[in-house]
Amino acid sequence: FPTPEHVREAAIASIKKGDTKYTDNRGTVELRAAAADYLTKFDLHYDKQDEILITMGASEGIDLALRTLVNPGEEVLVAEPSYVSYIPCIELCGGVPVSLKLRAENKFRLTREQLEEKITEKSKVLLISYPNNPTTAVADRKFYEKLVLWAREHNIIVLHDNAYSDIMLNGEKGLSFLSIPGAKEVGIEFNSLSKTYNLTGMRVSFALGNREVISRFRAFRSQIDYGMFYPIMA
Repeated sequence: FPTPEHVREAAIASIKKGDTKYTDNRGTVELRAAAADYLTKFDLHYDKQDEILITMGASEGIDLALRTLVNPGEEVLVAEPSYVSYIPCIELCGGVPVSLKLRAENKFRLTREQLEEKITEKSKVLLISYPNNPTTAVADRKFYEKLVLWAREHNIIVLHDNAYSDIMLNGEKGLSFLSIPGAKEVGIEFNSLSKTYNLTGMRVSFALGNREVISRFRAFRSQIDYGMFYPIMA
């Protein structure tokens, strides 16, 4: 669908003001503050200064995370079917994708048995997305509670793509993985404006979670770009 007119007008106004210089590679403080305010709907309270990083779409955020966290030869567990960029991003950073097949009889949710069957001493990261693209499966709070315990037990980092949390049917409300106690210690979440707000070409999303990991993302990113185009963040 078309990007809303008031969003386009904000970008035009920003360009007319001359907002075309280098930007903070965390994203503008105004946008990080807006993201922090948005997150309160999940009862999440994140510091705009060092717990939120604006990225050019969730895909860039996930690529950034994988290249920051995964060393060549380390394994990334991936729930499949998955979004098209996950496997290539793992391979591009030298990681080894390990497929976990989602099954209809389990409502396309991962089971502990699947995780235990595939985990090895080389396993570093688990990459998941609920609501899931393409199955549309939704995970509930109990699923996430078990996942946090498992990740802590095995010292696994969870990367959760939460791009579809606002696109729910039948009056249901989306859920954040990070709203589970202890999740912040084991994982990072990505939330995208692309689908929810019709910004597919403008590419705006944000990563949130553990301060130390967010600072690593920012340090790595400082070597490859100077931050997003200001009018888009406006």
